[in-house]
Parts: sequence; structure tokens; C-alpha cells
Amino acid sequence: MSPTIRRRMIQTVLAVLVLGLGVLALLGLKQFQRKPEQRETIEFVPLVTVQAVSVGDVPITVEGFGTVEARVEVQLVSQVGGQVVELHPALIAGGFFEASEMLVRIDPADYELAVARVQAELAQAQAIIIATDARIVDAQARVDDAQSEFQRLTQLGATGAASKREVRRADLAYQAAQAQHDEAHALRKSTAARRDAAQVALRQARLNLQRTELALPFNGRITREDVDVGQYVGVGQNVASAYGTDVMQVPVPLEDAELAWFDVPGESSGIAGEGAGAAKGSAVTLNTEFAGRSLTWRGRVMRLKGQVDPITRMVHVIVEVTDPLDTQGYGHRLMPGMFVRAHIHGNTLMRVATLPRHSLRDNNTVWLVRDAKLRFHCVEPIRKQRTDVLVRGLVDGLQVITSGLDVYTDGMRVHTAEPGG
Repeated sequence: MSPTIRRRMIQTVLAVLVLGLGVLALLGLKQFQRKPEQRETIEFVPLVTVQAVSVGDVPITVEGFGTVEARVEVQLVSQVGGQVVELHPALIAGGFFEASEMLVRIDPADYELAVARVQAELAQAQAIIIATDARIVDAQARVDDAQSEFQRLTQLGATGAASKREVRRADLAYQAAQAQHDEAHALRKSTAARRDAAQVALRQARLNLQRTELALPFNGRITREDVDVGQYVGVGQNVASAYGTDVMQVPVPLEDAELAWFDVPGESSGIAGEGAGAAKGSAVTLNTEFAGRSLTWRGRVMRLKGQVDPITRMVHVIVEVTDPLDTQGYGHRLMPGMFVRAHIHGNTLMRVATLPRHSLRDNNTVWLVRDAKLRFHCVEPIRKQRTDVLVRGLVDGLQVITSGLDVYTDGMRVHTAEPGG
């Protein structure tokens, strides 16, 4: 037997021995292996927070912000020239005045003289007219006498009882009387024109005299004064700036969709006609923090600004406050420039449920708990507000899940807890 064959036989025998030893070892391990301990399977049931559904009528409040403006803001301008001789004590920045109060007085002496001069001219014209009327009456009588005499002599001349010279002289006397009559009428007409011009001049002079006292036709507050006693002012010169205090307005920018929820006079009457009509405009509460205090005023929606902002695409709703100085017992005046929060009290939504906004899933679904199981339920979202959402499609007593879940399926078992539990 060759060495090669002997070596291969030895390798084969060794391989068989190793394989046999491995099988014996495996059988020994299986014999001594312990069986796995049998345990009961535990189902994981998540704990969720729920809120009971309450269906009812919910008044809508639309919130926005705005800056207070004066509805009336003007510059007080002199219509006559002259030296300032008197100022109202309130003619300082921040001063209050009442309607038609004299704010600035310009020296009236020149204008009083102008009135007196025109009155004299008017009196002179009236006197001339009176005298001329008397002349006209006398001239008319002379015309009538001369005409009668001319007619009498003309008739006598036709029969030869009067000479041609007498008739001619009577004719000339009649023409002279008529000329005097016409002259008196012309004088009266020209004098009447002078009287009419004097009357117009008198009205203008009196108007200029009235304009020496500068006033405004509304209650207001001075924001700037540009004149002092002794200063000369010219026609058209600005002497002060002021705004009216009877009404303040607040432009509140809102998205156009918000207009559906409240009333704007002449524009809308709320969503689906559920409001009280747009004739009056919705009530508004204005709030701000000023001088360390929380202040409140009552106002009303009056109109829209008239155009959509081309940049922000917002619509400006104009809120007016008709008693900005009284503050209705809240302690401070509403002034231009204040930044306020507006709560517009809109219309009432009927038969809706109020839920936390985060409880609405996929825009139109809520999770209910029925028989300790999570159930998907479709609803109709009516209005999404800052922290909650108003929906239809639920009834009283249903339990809506308000907490989140990482894994969820329709029909999964859940444990429930009340909010805050």
C-alpha cells in the first residue's frame, strides 16, 4: 500500500470520528436543555384624556388689534390778517376746548372801522334814495301837469284859439318835465346799485369782523399751537392743530373671512343670516394697558375702510367710540395713537360643540371613546378659533379624546381619564 493511500484513509477515519463526537455532544446538550418558562401575554392599553361633549348656542367673538385715530382732525387757519391780541387758555398742546369757543382773537379795530365806513356809505345811499323818491314824485306831478297843458293847447290850436308858439312852448315844457323825471329815475337806479353794493360790502365787513375770532364747530383737543399774543398772522396762516373728541375710530385689520361672523352696516348681516341684521353694526369692546391700568371702552362697527390692503390682503373694519372721554367709568380717555385689542361681539352659532383645537384630527375627524374603545368620527368644523374649534355632528354626552397617541387604530382599547386627572 502506497503512502498516499494510507494518508487519505487516516484522514477519512479522523473526519468520521470528529463528526461522531459532534453528534454525541449535540445529543447531550439537548438532553440537558431546560424548557422555556410559559408566561401570560399582557395587552398594552393606553391612557387617554377625554372631554364630555356639550352642544349649545355659542356667541362668536372676533378679535383684532388697531391703533386709535381721531375721526375729525383739522388745522385752525386764519381767514383774515392782523395782530393776535388774545388766546384761549386751552390753546396749548393737550388743551381741551368746547364747540364754538373763541380760541384766537385777532385785533378787530381795522375791521370795526371797515364796518362803520360801509355802514356810512349805506346810510348815505339810503338818504339819496329817499330824496330821489321825493324828486320822482314831484317830477311825475310836473310831467302830468305839462302833459295836460300841452294836450289842452294842442286842441285849442286846432281851432285857432291858441297860437303855434303857445303850443310849441307847452311841448317844450312837457319834454323838460319828462327829462327831469327820467333824470330822477336814473339817479335812483344808480343810487340803488350803490346801496346794494354797500349792503354786500357790509356783509363782507361784518364777516371779516367775525373772523377775527377763530373757533371750531366741535369739542376738541389741541395737538399743536403755532401762534402767540402779539404775533402778526396773515390770511391762510395755520395757527393751531386739533382733533375732535366726540368720536374716536379704530381701523381693525382682519381677514376677509372674518366678516362673515359679525354685522357691518351696509355690507353684511353675518353668516347665513344668523345675526340680528347689519343696520346697526356689531358691538365692540376695546381693551388696552395704559398708565399701569387695564382700560376698557365700548364701541360699534360702523363701516369698512373701502379697499383691501394690496400688501397684506386684509380688510380694515372701522370701529367708532362715541364717548371716548368719559371712558364709562374705566378711568382714562381714549386718545389717538393708543394700541388696543378689539373684541367684536358677532352673531350666535346654533347647536354647536366647543372642543380644544388640538382634538380635531385631519381637519374633520375626532376620536371618541365608546365601550372603552377608540372610534373615529367625522364632524363638520364651523369655526377654528385661537384655542378651540366649533363643530357640528356631535351630541351631548359623547366622550372626545383630547390627548395624543403615537399609535392608534379604529377600535383599539383605551383607558380614559378626565382632563387634569
